[in-house]
Amino acid sequence: MDESLSKRLPDRIRKRLAEDEADAEALIANATALLTTPFPPRMAFSYQGMAFGGDLMSDFERAQSVSFVTRYEHLPADVKIHLGEKNGVWSINNFWVLRHVLNDFRPIIQNQGDAVYYQTVHNQWYQMLTRADPAEGMTIRVIGENEQDATPDFCKRLGENNRAIRHLVNALDFDYLYNGFLQHSDMRFSKRFFDDFISGELNYVLCKHVRPLGTITHLLSPYHRLMRTLTFPHLGNL
Repeated sequence: MDESLSKRLPDRIRKRLAEDEADAEALIANATALLTTPFPPRMAFSYQGMAFGGDLMSDFERAQSVSFVTRYEHLPADVKIHLGEKNGVWSINNFWVLRHVLNDFRPIIQNQGDAVYYQTVHNQWYQMLTRADPAEGMTIRVIGENEQDATPDFCKRLGENNRAIRHLVNALDFDYLYNGFLQHSDMRFSKRFFDDFISGELNYVLCKHVRPLGTITHLLSPYHRLMRTLTFPHLGNL
């Protein structure tokens, strides 16, 4: 936050934002502490497959890959929250931007029935990395320095990334956010939503859930790298 803006904030708001920032930093630190295996410094991927009539991937895997790559490349790495004051009243100037950003993440971090849900993506591509027989489906091997097989280390780190994402998602209240406000009006959350909306608490709920999104984007990057090599989706011209 801009220092000059911070000085103008009422103490109540400044204190609450500082507390939420500290909580977010602690949460991110706990998640990233799970990353103990380094990725190979240099790596390439080798793909093989004989199970789908000359195509490396099944129809589901290709659709998942194209959708994930397209979505990932439009996820923000750093979401800024802009505060403003008018007639002594403070608010989030880009409130609706935060709403849209969070909605863009929903298929990946909340909707378990979506092909690009992070756990579904992990399970699908981890299986390719550990599969031995290309006749059963696509196999992927990670080639490190000096042409060494770096697949085991890559798989271990991929599992750590997956656990770190799960740690972040489970520690936050995305169920309430998506099903009580952003996407649906679930009766379970109607009273809380009404109270949070009237009191202004909803502003802090949005801020709290936006802050870890850049970390989640970073943790998803190896899946994007795996898929991008095979699928190059570009939005067609008008």
